[in-house]
Amino acid sequence: LDANFFNKALSVSFDYFNKTTKEILITPEIPSVFGTTLSKTNAGQMKNQGWELTLGYRLKTGDFYHDFSGNVGDSRNKVIRFVGDEQISTADNISKITRVGLPFSSYYGYKISGLFQGMEEIETSALPVGMSASDLKPGDVKYTDRNGDGVIDSKDRFVLGNAFPRYTFGFNYNLTYKGFDFGMLWQGVGKRDMMVRGELIEPFHENYSYVIYQHQLNYWTPTNTEATQPRLSPPGAASTKNNYQMGSDLYLFEGSYIRLKNIQLGYTIPSKLSQKVGIQKLRVFANAQNLLTFSANSWIDPE
Repeated sequence: LDANFFNKALSVSFDYFNKTTKEILITPEIPSVFGTTLSKTNAGQMKNQGWELTLGYRLKTGDFYHDFSGNVGDSRNKVIRFVGDEQISTADNISKITRVGLPFSSYYGYKISGLFQGMEEIETSALPVGMSASDLKPGDVKYTDRNGDGVIDSKDRFVLGNAFPRYTFGFNYNLTYKGFDFGMLWQGVGKRDMMVRGELIEPFHENYSYVIYQHQLNYWTPTNTEATQPRLSPPGAASTKNNYQMGSDLYLFEGSYIRLKNIQLGYTIPSKLSQKVGIQKLRVFANAQNLLTFSANSWIDPE
């Protein structure tokens, strides 16, 4: 839908889409006892649904010419058909699930229910398979026993979110006054799940970085029991395996942001001056990109 108002000073555009893609090429899931894998087949189906609204407005005030434009949109993704109904893949301790009814390749893992505050709590809580109370210490991660069977295993995993951005938006403003011009572009995402791991999450990561970043300093100690990060432990320790190698929402962060993508100020030399030296048009300008970013996690580029 496209419309113009006030002698085309105001423009409006609205788009809606509802797209179903069929016969997507996938590798079918089969029982492991089969001993091999099957060839890819056209057996997947997925729906993408969303909308976008764009507004533009131009006006003149004296010698000033203003041009405003903005857009906002949203989209959703859902798997409709998948042979075997679901598929789970894991890479670098982050698991993703493709399941009928969920967004494609959703994040899948354990939920943290706090940090252990004492040995008595460790001894009476569900622990990951293969670990005993003697392996852990106060300050280590405690996981949610989803099915209540007294042990933390693959049956206790949750769908944690997905990486598809929601509510993407942008705003553009341009101003001209005689020979001067000014423009800026803001852009962002209103909602997105972001999983990050590696040395940005785990201090002294995997025996090769041996670094700790400023945002990791709020770690558990006996005098800092309200910490947001587990206690420090050496690489290879059982506590490190429990805290950082379980594929949990410890890696999950809010990926929404707003960014000043571009800002520019320019001046065009009057033609009667520039033509004296054989130049038809001469413009000088200063430009900056990604000058400002507002995000809940300033230690990583959310874009």
